[in-house]
Amino acid sequence: MISVALIGLGNIGFEYDLNYDQSEYCLTHYNALKNSKDFKLEFLVDLDNKAKIYKYKQRFNEDIEIYNTIETIPKSVDMLVFAISPNFVLEALTKYLKKFECKYVIGEKLGMMSKENLTKVKLLISK
Repeated sequence: MISVALIGLGNIGFEYDLNYDQSEYCLTHYNALKNSKDFKLEFLVDLDNKAKIYKYKQRFNEDIEIYNTIETIPKSVDMLVFAISPNFVLEALTKYLKKFECKYVIGEKLGMMSKENLTKVKLLISK
């Protein structure tokens, strides 16, 4: 089983789950990860975590730790899933890799990053 931290709890990361019946399909990274037997969702990270925690606890009866910065994640995970603006992926990944190693990185819209930043992400991951 692959341990995962989901970074970003906006619409596609998490919030669409609050408004739609997810019994027949997955709209969010959160739902896809939670419903897969191959992944264990360890941590959620979002800058607006107080509001997200409240919404999360209202909708789901689960206890996943939610942090407001990637630096506060207490232990390593196998995979980071970035559901944030590509403008912030490089910074967040750099901060995480200062503390921990990571086997897999998935990023939403990484193709929207500048070529320079995308190259930096590739270099960080390949170390």
